[in-house]
Amino acid sequence: MIRLLLRLAIPLLIAIVGYNYFFGTDTEKEQSRKIIGDVKALVGSVGSLVKSEKQQFDMGKYDEVLHKLGSAFGSIRSVSKQMSPKVLEELSKLEQRQGALQRELRGIGVEDEELAQMAAAASQRGARKEDPKAAKARSEKEGSQARRKEALQEEMAQLLKDAERLLQQAETGADAR
Repeated sequence: MIRLLLRLAIPLLIAIVGYNYFFGTDTEKEQSRKIIGDVKALVGSVGSLVKSEKQQFDMGKYDEVLHKLGSAFGSIRSVSKQMSPKVLEELSKLEQRQGALQRELRGIGVEDEELAQMAAAASQRGARKEDPKAAKARSEKEGSQARRKEALQEEMAQLLKDAERLLQQAETGADAR
């Protein structure tokens, strides 16, 4: 019963606001504009919230992979007496790359938060058009972030491949490269 009422009420409200926006009195037109502006702001806020949550999920996923990789490196280090010096040297290089990736991941997280704040500020302005310079700066920053994330993914994939190769070498006792 409630679903039926909602299915009827929502289109009816949209129709009333639309009618008032185009054919209502000045007061009704102003109210309709205000309602539409509020809905735009709400949609923008929900959109930035969804983006933020997705980014936090993605960042958490990478954190988990790097944490597991660090644990694997720690395990290898614990049996280091049985490994050749070349394997240990390669392990140190991989650990350094892991540290660099973690720093890059933190930097990306900070930039994502700044972008989310910029998007929220733009959506709070409501009906006013966003400053073209600010929109261009935000767009360039988003593009830069996308490239950084792609490079991070590629480097992480390469690090995982190199770690797997090192693990195989450590298991067989072969020297690294």
